[in-house]
Amino acid sequence: MGRYSFTKKVAVIILTTIALGACSTPRSIYKDENFSTKGPFEHHFDAAPDITFAAMKNVILRQGYTLEKQSDSEYAFVASKQRQKDKVNAVLTISAVASNDGDNGTNGWMAVQEADFVVNEAKNTSSVSLLFLSVPIPTGSTKSVNKERGETVTDPKFYANLFDAVDKEIPYSRKEIAAEQLEAQKRLKAAAEDKLRAETQARSIVDKETADRTKAGTTNASQTNAPVADAVNTQAPENQANTSATQNK
Repeated sequence: MGRYSFTKKVAVIILTTIALGACSTPRSIYKDENFSTKGPFEHHFDAAPDITFAAMKNVILRQGYTLEKQSDSEYAFVASKQRQKDKVNAVLTISAVASNDGDNGTNGWMAVQEADFVVNEAKNTSSVSLLFLSVPIPTGSTKSVNKERGETVTDPKFYANLFDAVDKEIPYSRKEIAAEQLEAQKRLKAAAEDKLRAETQARSIVDKETADRTKAGTTNASQTNAPVADAVNTQAPENQANTSATQNK
């Protein structure tokens, strides 16, 4: 009876340990993925992708984020922001994409990752032999950065505030882009006018040079033909005189 009771107790302990071990094992995050058609990271904007993209950047830049990567052709960027507290360096990274919804609006995605990095400092020493003793002498320190935690922010309220800020920024971004386009048109027009002016001046110079060469050629031809005529006129009286003398003889 005692042996059976002991065996039963051992079995209970083993089952309890297994159960506790199962409870303490981290749950795989893939089990939380349900691939729903709507999530906190997505928002629809009533503006073109270029305007929405500019509004997204303006909002995050105003909050102190720094652009790490950017693709104007794909309307995508990655920005980060850091906060230091003691030895912990917290980093927020925003990934954003704006794409055409097929009409005149934009489907925007913005996801934020939060990570904590800890700076560890290890002191370096070297040993120096002094008589029969080995004396450690500090030679500096080595710092290393280790990532302690990282996760994607899923707080719906956080994204609601973020997308609301982008919505409010869109009218200003629309005006900025319109002003930039108008300025670009002015620059193109000015460049075209400068090019036309330069071509006109060059054509005038060429025409003047051509006219000068033509005039010079005509003058040279006149000067070359003049002595021949004079020679004919000069010889004519002599011939007449010779003819008269012959007749008189």
